Amino acid sequence: MKTVAIAGLLDSRSMEYSYIKELIEGLDLHTFSIHVGLLKPSFTPDISSEDIVKAAGADIESVVAKNDARAASGIMLNGLLKLLPELYHGGKFDGIISFGGSGVTSLVTSAMQTLPIGVPKLMVSTVASGDTEPYVGISDIIMVPSVVEVAGLNSLSTKILTNAAFAVAGMLKFENIKVLKKKPLIAVTMFGMTSPSADFARKYLEARGYEVLIFHTTGVGGRSMEALISGGYIEGVIDLTTIEWSNQIVGGVMSAGRHRLEAAGLTGIPQVVSVGALDMVNFGPADVVPLGFSGRYLYQYNPNRSFDL
Repeated sequence: MKTVAIAGLLDSRSMEYSYIKELIEGLDLHTFSIHVGLLKPSFTPDISSEDIVKAAGADIESVVAKNDARAASGIMLNGLLKLLPELYHGGKFDGIISFGGSGVTSLVTSAMQTLPIGVPKLMVSTVASGDTEPYVGISDIIMVPSVVEVAGLNSLSTKILTNAAFAVAGMLKFENIKVLKKKPLIAVTMFGMTSPSADFARKYLEARGYEVLIFHTTGVGGRSMEALISGGYIEGVIDLTTIEWSNQIVGGVMSAGRHRLEAAGLTGIPQVVSVGALDMVNFGPADVVPLGFSGRYLYQYNPNRSFDL
């Protein structure tokens, strides 16, 4: 039987935890409880806050005695970042679900990002409908808006939690058993206006026995590609679309950071670099484009995105 880790404030949110636990175990899955709060829950979790703090090289008594919420949060984060991947690789769980407000969301999703891509990771959160990039990063975390505060069980919250529990259970119980033949992986970058060239490159390479991963250069896409290259997953790069650099240079909203274009060189894999879409910058809605660009041609791609060309 597969095991689902349930992480949260198991003291103040024990009712919600028990509800999710019962649902998951009713689907013939084991559960593994992780308490990320400093107060003691009414039951003994599989991983306590003492365990998490200890992993960070501290002890719970001194952390509680200092009564410094910011410092305690940092210690809990450091401990969970170390402990969660160890627990996963040690076979303690196969997927993870969590629930809570911004504090728990920030803490647990930071640790979820250390888990391999493909491991089911689901966060029910009050901040899931806003900017989720800080919580998801370049991982495959699924975020579900809680709609209401995760505080107690009611007709709405039980529906949201039920859907979330069934979703993570489904990801573990229903696996794709088809094994794809291992092929050399080539990364290709793409943006809207470079789609024809990216598609041509993909078809050309696939016809010659390569598997091609297309990365949408929206900031997150470029960072994801760089991380996979650094991790040894990618064997070659056709970087057709470098618009993330123009965003980095002039302050656009789709920068991939200053380390974009470094990974392939550092790992020594072949790469071809072009200047696709480098003659434009991405901003938000037209009414928030910086004044310095007001005289430029602006193309509004959708209500939330505009291009300076």
